[in-house]
Amino acid sequence: MIIEIKGIGFPNRGAALMARAITTELKARLGDVIFVVMPDTPYEQRAALGLYQKVDKGFKGWFFYSLIRLISKRIRRRLGVVLESEVDVVIDASGFAYGDQWGHQKAMSRLGGIGQLKSQGKKVILLPQAFGPFSSEEIVRVMKTIVQHADAVYARDDESMKYLQEATGSSSIELAPDFTNLIQGETRSVDKELNGRICFIPNHKINEKGSAGKNEYVIWMASVIEFFQSQGELCFLLNHEGAKDYSLIQKINELLAESVPVVNVESPTLIKGVIGQSKLVFSSRFHGLVSALSQGVPVIAHGWSHKYARLLNDYGCKEYNIAALGDLAEIEALYREVSDSDQGALLREKISECALVEKQKTQRMWEAVESTLS
Repeated sequence: MIIEIKGIGFPNRGAALMARAITTELKARLGDVIFVVMPDTPYEQRAALGLYQKVDKGFKGWFFYSLIRLISKRIRRRLGVVLESEVDVVIDASGFAYGDQWGHQKAMSRLGGIGQLKSQGKKVILLPQAFGPFSSEEIVRVMKTIVQHADAVYARDDESMKYLQEATGSSSIELAPDFTNLIQGETRSVDKELNGRICFIPNHKINEKGSAGKNEYVIWMASVIEFFQSQGELCFLLNHEGAKDYSLIQKINELLAESVPVVNVESPTLIKGVIGQSKLVFSSRFHGLVSALSQGVPVIAHGWSHKYARLLNDYGCKEYNIAALGDLAEIEALYREVSDSDQGALLREKISECALVEKQKTQRMWEAVESTLS
């Protein structure tokens, strides 16, 4: 079986974690499976996850595609190349790509041709992700087509499910959590110096949404870190995306009177391991939060869509979501709760209990996906 994974955008570590989760789970369940991605995926990231490259008529044109077709299948496999016609299943793992802020063109580019895929006998599954809202007629029309033809559609939270149901009128949409919660993190001896520190995971998108040139988010993040340092806490910054987040991290670090270590590695499982041994995770990256919560680590979140608030609600700590940049009073109060021996222990216990439930939901989702593909 050949499965194409759509929506995986490298060098985002959350995307790499989703790709790792898909390949790990479905190889274990289905056996001999080849996973492919579009050729615009960087070779290093693709090779590290064992992903093949898909070649279609849109890549280098019809002439190049015709030449590739002349190469024997055995040679193509040795080169890590798969033709579009050889794909059996399309799995969409976009995370968040269907909604007003992305527009109908992005939805079209992802699965606008789903009718043709189905006519070719391919199965199409949309794994758990955030959806909506959907306001324009164009995007509603596209989403109706996608949901109508898909073999399975999973929303990652009840708000996303409501948006999708209202837009499409479908009652077949299922609810399932983010599926990276099952992935185990790895640790190395070199990472022991980070054990028990507070992990900060910035997001350049939030800074870009602020007033031009003012860098409110950078200044705010630096002030938050300095508050924790004033409480005697050791901190570090973690790059969870790529060059833009790394540049943002450098700006934050430059503002600190006492700079902090920076973790900048590509391995998604190593990043999850580093997050898992943290005392607290302060994150503006969704999958940074999932990696923490799924390992029972308390978080303080600051996000830019409904998916952040819904995630924390699923893990029993909805009050730990900071909706807007502001003074440190709210953060200080949350820190006092986490640091209190009794309250902190109860919070970790609640998060761990919720994590177990969420992992069980994910297992049931994979069982259903296996049944659909078998």
